[in-house]
Amino acid sequence: MHRRYPFGNAGRDVNEKARRKRGGRRFLRLGAVFLFLLLSGCVHLATEQEKEASFRPYIHVHVGRVPLREYIEARTGVLVAGAVPLQVTSDKDAVGVRLKPTQADGAIDVGSAAAVSSDGYYLTASHCVRRRPVFLVIPTPAGPQAYQARVVWTPPTDDPQCDLAILKIDAAPAAVFAIAPPREIHAGAAIVTSGANGEAGGHLVSITKSNELPPIFYTLVHNVPLTHGDSGGPLILLDGRLIGVEVLIRGSYLGGDHGVALLPDPTWLRGVLAHDRVAP
Repeated sequence: MHRRYPFGNAGRDVNEKARRKRGGRRFLRLGAVFLFLLLSGCVHLATEQEKEASFRPYIHVHVGRVPLREYIEARTGVLVAGAVPLQVTSDKDAVGVRLKPTQADGAIDVGSAAAVSSDGYYLTASHCVRRRPVFLVIPTPAGPQAYQARVVWTPPTDDPQCDLAILKIDAAPAAVFAIAPPREIHAGAAIVTSGANGEAGGHLVSITKSNELPPIFYTLVHNVPLTHGDSGGPLILLDGRLIGVEVLIRGSYLGGDHGVALLPDPTWLRGVLAHDRVAP
């Protein structure tokens, strides 16, 4: 089911629920983390209707026996930075999260994260975790739960292009993404993404190796419509393999917009996780 996450600050109405539409669950953004804008002109943030229309060609796609939408949602967490979740509620229409801001200005960042290991490691965008504390709301057999996340890795301050972060929670994700080898990712491939504002689909425009030294990562440009809260969300192939996490929207003066996702080299990522597992 397509879920929507109403986020409320302490004292706000937390009983706001998503309206039913096509039997799915809708997402609502509230004070979401803003995607970086690479160019200043003609950047378009997708509407709910545009995202929904872009995903329509993939509604009947399955990964094994699991519908693609359910597959990606089971492996995607909603990230909250700068606030403590006081209450998480769920019904058939929506997931609600009541938040208490921890910043003096009351600012809260909302993004997404992709589960990449069964022992609780997630991949996201580093600009989503600049505030503290960081929490992930993830699906569990008992319903959605909030867990405080530890920031395992962020890029060096002198590497602004590597907008990646690795998080760890003390809980097992419902399921995890396998990561596609970069050599098997090609321009033109059909792709889908998911975030705090739901799923969207499109095609990959290009993939480029962006760094020769650790951390090695790849930049993927695509035409999937994105909006607030999609930062850090998984970008996947139709076979369910992860090919990146969303980091920005790039406007075009020639018309049209593109999204950008980053993929860390899988070998490098496994090394970071292995080192963290044995660290004191």
